[in-house]
Amino acid sequence: MHPIVHIENQVRVAAFGACFLGIGVHLWEKNSGVLPYALLALQFLVYPQLAYLRARRSKDPKAAELNNQYLDSFLLGAWTAGLGFPAWIAYCLCFSTTLNAAVNRGLLGVACSLLLFSGGILAWIVPFGFQYWIATTPLVTALCFFGSLGYSAAVGCVVHRQNQERQGGKAAPAAPPAGF
Repeated sequence: MHPIVHIENQVRVAAFGACFLGIGVHLWEKNSGVLPYALLALQFLVYPQLAYLRARRSKDPKAAELNNQYLDSFLLGAWTAGLGFPAWIAYCLCFSTTLNAAVNRGLLGVACSLLLFSGGILAWIVPFGFQYWIATTPLVTALCFFGSLGYSAAVGCVVHRQNQERQGGKAAPAAPPAGF
């Protein structure tokens, strides 16, 4: 199995778990009904396991996982629209899928990810209409901020580890901060 399948599963499970928490709090603060919570659990707790199984069982696990990332973009675009474009949640969902695409596919991947994210937005808006609710409470904002920071640091650490492995395990020494 290609290493990307295992790495992306770990990242997706952790990141989607953080999204489950942040969006769950957002839904709770809005007194949402049972259906949004059921969809939240399916998307952010069950879907990562299904994506992993799909990639593992595929004849080409790497291609399947890269396509899973594009499916993430589309689905998270739909969630963004369904939630009414809350700024911090929208940022986290769009940022994470775009970063994955940049790391794994480069600039073309970024463009495809953004198009699919936009397609997910349209797939929600066309049947359900446009709603706009940009505000998040300080708690949701903090969860999104720190979740996004943790996500970008985790992706950076994975890329750093891969660079070290390519260089034969030699890590470049960190430069001291200016003024030292």
